[in-house]
Amino acid sequence: MIEAQKESLTSPILHHANAQKRWLAPLLVALLAVALTFIAVVPFFFMGQAEDGTASGLRMPTTHDMFLHFDQMRSFYRGLKAGAVYPRWEEE
Repeated sequence: MIEAQKESLTSPILHHANAQKRWLAPLLVALLAVALTFIAVVPFFFMGQAEDGTASGLRMPTTHDMFLHFDQMRSFYRGLKAGAVYPRWEEE
């Protein structure tokens, strides 16, 4: 009788612990992915030439083909604005 009572009391506790483990692992993986991406991308925002008037110090990198990248970003933004779920990089 005592064994049955112990098992019925520990079962909800074990179920709760398993439920936490189920969502904790994917959450930690997602946070790790975001942190690694942030570490990899942030230096590119400090590579450009200094510009006066920027409050944060962040700026676009200066490259020889920036106009091509800017056109692609503009096309991508227009696709998102039009409601496309997976917009094209370059407008036709």
